[in-house]
Amino acid sequence: GGSTNTATGTFSAANIGPTAHLSVPAFSPMAAVVFTDSSIDPDGVIASREYSTDAGATWTAPALDGTFTVLPSVDGPVSVSVRATDDNGATSVASASTLVDGTMPVTTLAIAPNATASGWYTGPVSYKVSRSDAGSGIASTVVVIDGATTLVSGSGDITGTISGDGTHSIAVYSVDKAGNIESTVSSATIKIDSTAPSASFSNPQFAGPIGGVYTAGQSVPMDVRASDDTSRVVSVVFSVNGQQVGPEDTDATDGFHYSLDTTNFAPGVYQLQAIATNEAGLSTATESIEILVLPATV
Repeated sequence: GGSTNTATGTFSAANIGPTAHLSVPAFSPMAAVVFTDSSIDPDGVIASREYSTDAGATWTAPALDGTFTVLPSVDGPVSVSVRATDDNGATSVASASTLVDGTMPVTTLAIAPNATASGWYTGPVSYKVSRSDAGSGIASTVVVIDGATTLVSGSGDITGTISGDGTHSIAVYSVDKAGNIESTVSSATIKIDSTAPSASFSNPQFAGPIGGVYTAGQSVPMDVRASDDTSRVVSVVFSVNGQQVGPEDTDATDGFHYSLDTTNFAPGVYQLQAIATNEAGLSTATESIEILVLPATV
């Protein structure tokens, strides 16, 4: 990482001059940037080290601890030069640079298709993760789906599919090459129910070829058992001969019921049916049951 340029200065014929060397990571966060000086002198010692942050226009001579620290205030490249002088007065100059990036990456999460009005999906869901970083670039993105973590390197979009009835979760965030960790986690809760509810009449029940014989004017109890393993059943609609009767029943506290008034029914056979709908919007119709209505007795 970083960059190094070496230029050797003057030295006497009997002296092998020093070799200046300065290194730094290619990318640095907005913090103290430490340049490591590993200059050497093959036949003596490094008598002094001087550092420049303005391409050699001015030099400073800090303590000889082998490092030089820069405190950046803005994003962008930072370059430092070292001038190493040996005990015979020979010099060598080297430079190194890093890109300071104090800005966190940005990660967005998109889910398709749209959920139903109640927040459910009725099949597999696709996700797309987009990430960007204007400074050092994306190093990796953390993708957590249902508690399982995957580390994805690179900067391209990440796509995938979440499936299976139940409640799922996805969360994503990125880290850039300077080590900045995104503080905002993009996340979504995905509720999938691809299975329609079950529904059947508990009353009336089949008794031979029909579900019962009634006299016009009698009430016929229409009781339905409806359930769903994933999302709850939110309504049951009752019908006679394909026409809805009464309001939909949305109270599942004690099951779903409707009392059918046959006062104005002409004698004959009638088909009873009910349709149960779950929170995801999926519906199931019960099996039709026929009842026989006889004329009212005088």
